[in-house]
Amino acid sequence: MTDTAATSKLPLALGAGVAGTFLIGELCPFSLPLMLTGIAKKFDLEPGAVGTIITAQLLAATIAAFLVAPGIDRLDRRKLALIGAALIIVGNLLSIYVASLTPFILTRVAAGIGEGLVQAAGIAACAKSKHAARLYSVSYLVIVLLSLTIYSIFPSIIVEHGFETLFLLMTIAVVAMLPTLLGIPSRNAELNDVSPRTAEAHRDVARFSSVHFATLVGFMLFYVGVNVTWYFMERIGEEHGLSLPEVGNAILIASIVALSGPIFGMIMPKRWAYRGPLIVAILLVAAASIVITSLPGFWTFAGGFALASTCYVFGIPIFYALGAAIDPSGRLPAALRGAGGIGNAVAPSIAGATLLVTDRIWSIGAVGALLCLANVAILTIFVFRRAEGNRSIAAHEPAILKGG
Repeated sequence: MTDTAATSKLPLALGAGVAGTFLIGELCPFSLPLMLTGIAKKFDLEPGAVGTIITAQLLAATIAAFLVAPGIDRLDRRKLALIGAALIIVGNLLSIYVASLTPFILTRVAAGIGEGLVQAAGIAACAKSKHAARLYSVSYLVIVLLSLTIYSIFPSIIVEHGFETLFLLMTIAVVAMLPTLLGIPSRNAELNDVSPRTAEAHRDVARFSSVHFATLVGFMLFYVGVNVTWYFMERIGEEHGLSLPEVGNAILIASIVALSGPIFGMIMPKRWAYRGPLIVAILLVAAASIVITSLPGFWTFAGGFALASTCYVFGIPIFYALGAAIDPSGRLPAALRGAGGIGNAVAPSIAGATLLVTDRIWSIGAVGALLCLANVAILTIFVFRRAEGNRSIAAHEPAILKGG
């Protein structure tokens, strides 16, 4: 994210590889919510019970990412991504044919492990790249486009052909994207597009420290702060007098607006660094949480979600780039995938518990805002200030704090 790099060409093979890992890893999680009714009918389940299947898949991806993160700098990342993709393909294909619940859950767990592996490999692959922030932003731009495609096309496919057809289509899509994974370098030594790193800096930042831990906590809180309102969008809309189609239209508008988030991340000048834009994005999410839950009306609802979604898909790539700057070995960025999974998993529970205690929709937004403020404090005190005082981190990546 340098001024020079901002105009230089991205490494296309690496960019395609990283974007491919994000697409392969997110294709099924985006689609699963659309299959809840079909899965419930096939296995004679209550709709709420199907949520545990999604949780199992997300948890498997989180655990897989955490398990490989400590050794990601020594693993063959290309092979790891291909193994992850193979698990997804097998899991999706078997999901079509299994007739009982337990084998179906196992197929989803296998796919979840694959998603964690393939994304950890892609996230770590460009940690040393001087274009890391832009590569992560490009990947999230592709993910937003993917979500728009899924929610526009997949519902009608389910109605006409059944939810099993989606598993077949997703398998075909993953197979089609396998060639992009060849752009993932097996080792850092194969990466030609490398930021300057001193040997001393690399040795020092490779050790797990309080800065690493605080970055993981901050990323988890960022996911929670956004998703406490996202998971309850239907309930919030109902409180404001919006119909389900109106809620759907609002989210469609928000998703379209959110395309600007990663685009802005791609063109953001280096002199802005990571600290300022990331803190502003988190504070805007806090404001959006209040707007979404406290102010009635379609356009305030749509505008609030548009603001939160834009900051979300802008902030995640910047978080990954921050992790790569702190730990260019790729271990911290890979672990961030797991931290985000935890945030995703606990957000609905936090929102649900808040609503049970208060019985007030606005309280969900208040909790989300408070978590965002806590996140700003954690990042400021335990990440940015300590990074500023760490000569090794400042030596190899001044963009964390003040550009340069």
